[in-house]
Amino acid sequence: MPTVSATFAAAIPAPMDEVFRLLTEPAHIPQWLPGCQAVEPNAPLKKGSHIRVRFGPTRAADLEIVELTAPANFGWIERRGRPGQHTYFNLAFAGGSTRLTMKSIWEPHGWVGWFSGRLRRRRDAKRFFEGVVNNLRRIVTS
Repeated sequence: MPTVSATFAAAIPAPMDEVFRLLTEPAHIPQWLPGCQAVEPNAPLKKGSHIRVRFGPTRAADLEIVELTAPANFGWIERRGRPGQHTYFNLAFAGGSTRLTMKSIWEPHGWVGWFSGRLRRRRDAKRFFEGVVNNLRRIVTS
């Protein structure tokens, strides 16, 4: 089954180290992850660690950290919530700001899922990325 992927990029008006810290410290994740209300456990992340991201009293996603290379790369795979969803962030120096690139990869299960994903996933990934960027910009400029 072919994967569905999308890549987006934007500038964040802050140094790379600050953006990386915001992305990777569990206490900050609810501030930039759209809809997120809490992250458990609130412990330092490392490659291979698992966290639960809560989006309300009944919705949650279990994430496995698969990429964590300071100060440029951070990524996870959803194990529960939207299984097969991979999200990767890459940070690059861009003068006085940081260039944030996000790659979203989804591995569909079956042809119906693949067809549905082709129609909706890129739009959903773009909306998710825009929410992340807007939240990060708000955090670093306040």
